[in-house]
Amino acid sequence: MFKDKLFAGIGALTMIGGQAEAFDTVQPDALIQERLEKVDLLMNQALESLRIPGMAVGIVVDGKVVFLKGYGVRNFTDPSPVTENTLFAIGSCSKAFTTFALGQLVDEGLLAWDDPVIRYLPEFRLKDVHATHHLTIRDLVTHRSGLPRHDMVWYNAEFPRYEILNRLPHLEPTYDLREKFQYNNVMYAVAGLVIEKVSGITWEEFVQERIFQPLGMDHSNFSVETSEQTNDFASPHTEKNEKIEAIPFRKISNMGPAGSINSSVKDMVNWIALQLSEGGQLIQKSTLKEMHQVHMPVHEPMFEDLFGYGLGWFTGLHDGRYIVAHGGGIDGFISEVTLYPKEKIGVVLLTNSDSHGVFPTMAAYGIADLLLGKEDDSWLSKVQEKEKQAKEMLKQSESAVKDLSEPPFSRPLDQYVGEFEHSGYGSVQVILKDGELIVSHNDICYLIDHAGHDYFNLSMESREDARKMEGSFVFSRSGDIAELRISFESQLPAIVFKRKVSNELLAAEYLKHFVGLYECPLFSMEISLNGSRLSAAVPGAPSCVMKPEKRNRFSIKEVPDCKLEFVVGEDGMVSELQFQQAGKTFSLAVKR
Repeated sequence: MFKDKLFAGIGALTMIGGQAEAFDTVQPDALIQERLEKVDLLMNQALESLRIPGMAVGIVVDGKVVFLKGYGVRNFTDPSPVTENTLFAIGSCSKAFTTFALGQLVDEGLLAWDDPVIRYLPEFRLKDVHATHHLTIRDLVTHRSGLPRHDMVWYNAEFPRYEILNRLPHLEPTYDLREKFQYNNVMYAVAGLVIEKVSGITWEEFVQERIFQPLGMDHSNFSVETSEQTNDFASPHTEKNEKIEAIPFRKISNMGPAGSINSSVKDMVNWIALQLSEGGQLIQKSTLKEMHQVHMPVHEPMFEDLFGYGLGWFTGLHDGRYIVAHGGGIDGFISEVTLYPKEKIGVVLLTNSDSHGVFPTMAAYGIADLLLGKEDDSWLSKVQEKEKQAKEMLKQSESAVKDLSEPPFSRPLDQYVGEFEHSGYGSVQVILKDGELIVSHNDICYLIDHAGHDYFNLSMESREDARKMEGSFVFSRSGDIAELRISFESQLPAIVFKRKVSNELLAAEYLKHFVGLYECPLFSMEISLNGSRLSAAVPGAPSCVMKPEKRNRFSIKEVPDCKLEFVVGEDGMVSELQFQQAGKTFSLAVKR
């Protein structure tokens, strides 16, 4: 078998900065050296032809590091080279660390994969009551909770990790529990909370003490702030208008267990070697094997070679060989870890550009093919062709002619300004800037492309390649702007954000002006203030809570169709109360 010939000659060769350094006396034979040099040549070609600022590649075979090298620069504007210790954000490759930590707790008998989550987090709730009580630890980490991604709940938000439990009950599912594979980062955050509850320490502390330290992953960390304090970290980049640009780091510590780890290729090869091992002191062999097996089938066109999801890993076939793999992507970075368990081959690629999403996966396949004797380097031209097609599609969509006859917004633009809220997605602000409306959510600005009347499309201001989302304003019966709807989640109807009442309309100093007795020939109404809440009462009936809608106007909480509008003079004094109900308006004069 080729595998036997390959491994007999490799020993523990490592290529660092292009130089071979043997950790033992075994030297690679000429054939193996030639194949490793071919890998090096192809990586240099990819760096140049795809215009990737920097990347790092690590290869493990039969438990030994056979290739370890950095390419390009850490920052496009800085000549500092990528080294084997350069830190990259590895994104969702972090998920396997979370499931590994859970596996360690399983080995210790502190939890079981099929235990319900609510056993460890009693406050855990989903909108689906059945799923709340039956969703297990295994379900959390195999993307079968019934929820779609809902990524805009947390993306760029700075709320603490535990806050996700308060938002989950307000997120709509799209399928029943275990019905369909739907990739979901939020459930991995919950998995991190389970680890914290069971172990008594944070997810970060657990991974640091139980995985990083034993494996000698001394450079790895959990936040971009920590990376920036080192002297060897890669900056994130993207391609905009066919130019490479450095972009700000995306902070995702609140979703840490799903994707916040930063690591170097030198650290990651230790992780790969462990995954290809028989287990040991860190984890039992049976637990490690279970992580690499299919637990949920995957039927998604975007995952061409992958047919299932294990515990923190995709599973599939490439060229007839069983693979276990996971990619990671966050603003400015794309990473890939691919394992061939039977052949004992593992490849990791880390890049500091998010404009070449297919490259790391196809490069990992190409590298493995070379090591296994398949002399086919067409994968690089296939990457270029796919990227060319993607750019053409983007140009076609951008070249669409806008219909200038579209009706304008139905109200003056300043009437749309305000804050809108959703219990799961948080707050959205509509801002008027330089005569244009802008939407801000989680401190990310979205440009409004008006589509006629009160409909529009949103695009992320900083990302020309981001998915455009549909949006609209909705009016109340009284004609006021009451809702903002945005298609943040593509598999669901638009998310409804309710207009938030301005804080000044909730202040007791403002509300006290309306307190008093009002009368008309048919009835009287007493307006009273309790703390910061107004209430209205007519004789013989219980008092009702008044909800401020806009300045001087209120609705009745218990009877939404009722409206109370106060007539206020230039002196700030109330002269009249207009009470509207069932299409009739009653004018009540101030009695006292």
